[in-house]
Amino acid sequence: MLAETFVSSVTEAVFGYILEHSGAAVWDRLQHPPEQRAFQAALRNAYTTFAAQHQPYVAALFDEHFLTRTAVPILARCLERDGPPDAVELAALWVIALNVPEAKRAERAAEVTPPAAAFLVALHTELRARDELRELFDSRAFDITAEATVQTAQNTNAMLAFLAEIRDLLRARGTEPSTYIDARHSQGFLNNPQAAVSQEYGSVPPSPAAQPQRTPRTVSNPFTAGPVVSPQHFYGRHRERRDISARIGALSPQGLSLVGVRRSGKSSLLRYIGERTGEFCGEEQHPIVVQIDLQQQRYLSPAGILEGLRRGIARATGSPPWQRDECDALCRDGWPGSLRDSGRRLLVLIDEFERITQRLAEFQDWGEDWRSKSTNSLLTLVIASARPLHEVYQSMGLTSPFGNELTTTFLAALDTADWQQLVQDGFAKAGETVTTTDLAWIDALAGGLPFYVQLAVSMLWQHGDHAPAQAAFEAQATPHCADLWRRLRPDEQRALQHAVGMTGRATPQPALVHRLQEYGLLRADGRPFSSVFAAYIRGSNEPVSQGDVGAMVLGLLPAHATGAAHTRMGTKRSALEAPRSSLAAPTLCSADCLARAAAVPAANWHGCNNRRSTGLVCCDSCRADKLWAGRAVFFVWVVRTAPLCLGV
Repeated sequence: MLAETFVSSVTEAVFGYILEHSGAAVWDRLQHPPEQRAFQAALRNAYTTFAAQHQPYVAALFDEHFLTRTAVPILARCLERDGPPDAVELAALWVIALNVPEAKRAERAAEVTPPAAAFLVALHTELRARDELRELFDSRAFDITAEATVQTAQNTNAMLAFLAEIRDLLRARGTEPSTYIDARHSQGFLNNPQAAVSQEYGSVPPSPAAQPQRTPRTVSNPFTAGPVVSPQHFYGRHRERRDISARIGALSPQGLSLVGVRRSGKSSLLRYIGERTGEFCGEEQHPIVVQIDLQQQRYLSPAGILEGLRRGIARATGSPPWQRDECDALCRDGWPGSLRDSGRRLLVLIDEFERITQRLAEFQDWGEDWRSKSTNSLLTLVIASARPLHEVYQSMGLTSPFGNELTTTFLAALDTADWQQLVQDGFAKAGETVTTTDLAWIDALAGGLPFYVQLAVSMLWQHGDHAPAQAAFEAQATPHCADLWRRLRPDEQRALQHAVGMTGRATPQPALVHRLQEYGLLRADGRPFSSVFAAYIRGSNEPVSQGDVGAMVLGLLPAHATGAAHTRMGTKRSALEAPRSSLAAPTLCSADCLARAAAVPAANWHGCNNRRSTGLVCCDSCRADKLWAGRAVFFVWVVRTAPLCLGV
């Protein structure tokens, strides 16, 4: 029988992953208890089915760390229509989690693949059978379809550009190509464009700028953009690791604050500290490491954090330091110093610290209490957040209680040698080398920030050549650029606009430029870290002041939207309603963006809605910015060439 805390932890991890990696169509689905309870019930039933058939594997597979971290992306894919994920991938991760020696992993993975497949099939079957999850499956399918539509358009444009280049080459040789290529050749161009052109026109010399075609690979893509990486796949951060070791491994340990933008590798570094503790603390210090991820709802209270601490200490020592029902009292009275007095060093690693802003009332005095515990050597804190701690507290109208207790380490871009080594090692698995042109292309797109490096090289691995890989990278990276932009302060946005040469932006103060470089958003020469991010910045505008922007949109779009309607699931509704909430106020859509949207022909506006969704209205300059306009609204994405309805 699965413990309820275990089931809840897996559910939170899976839904949190889907929330982070999905579009507007899915967001609302993940906020409702019925969907979460349905997932929990499906997981329990899948466990029962699996345990009856594969009892020897139960303890190893249903490990909390494995199913709430390593296997989360795979479990999330069980909520897609296309059937259960590939069991081979789960088996490969499983044997790594079991610490199987590398020489024996292939043999062991082959052994555990059938049980892994049985679990995934059971879970997917249970999920598909639940009425409460039907709309979530539908919404995820809409997101996937939208991504595929964008990708298809980009692939088509890339093919047309290729054909244009071929025609130019033929004309340079004095050969006049056909004025068109009919449909019977289209598949040939997609599969092997060079051979198809040769068949049509004779031999065509390769373009000097063309990249060499890479042979088909027999190994899986080794690059992963998004999930927390395991220590064996961790690269770089040598300087930061030395700083951490000098602080938490000192004779008198000192806590620290890790600060970095989203997807800068904070969670991966925390995991590295937790699993490679010997690099940071000596054996004589007998360290106990407890990791607390505030993305998990169960930790979003002082008592919840203490319960996580209690369970972590119990795992390390074999006995709990206090009983579960004592957590509330310990929040008030403090806990005993038995660990400190026995010579053990307690390291508490807290991720996503800014989440405490969601529970201000509960965490009002928590910081002072834990600062006191740190001062008295009851624990050593390592706190990861997207902003320095004093800014996190300032956003709540408070002063940071930690003061000088925690020193700050920023996670900027990886050193060039480190991210290049990551790329070279990955391609070496397929017996390939990476050219200097490849490395320059990756640098231009990613600038050394870990997520963008992994994304760029993953697209290069998948597509082989730069042009289609760049189109795929832009499609994947642009929403993340939008999210990154939305989280910046106005002065930071203006500084970045100045960096790309936008007029009317004052020269930023050197301290602000230095801070953006510490975040890795600006290079040493003052350019944005990524050409794609720079392009996004150039399309940005000054935000309008907060106000009833919902009314502004209604005033701009009545001819296009208010009369439109769509039918979905047998229900017909008006496409846009007046805002019903104060959430209609905050937005970063600029007035001229909305004016451009209003100028779009009525035929290009579309509405899609259902009975419980909220949505977005935005244009290509502010793709991720939210406009809440009531329950039954639609999501329209105006791209540079033509409006595209993605639906909700």
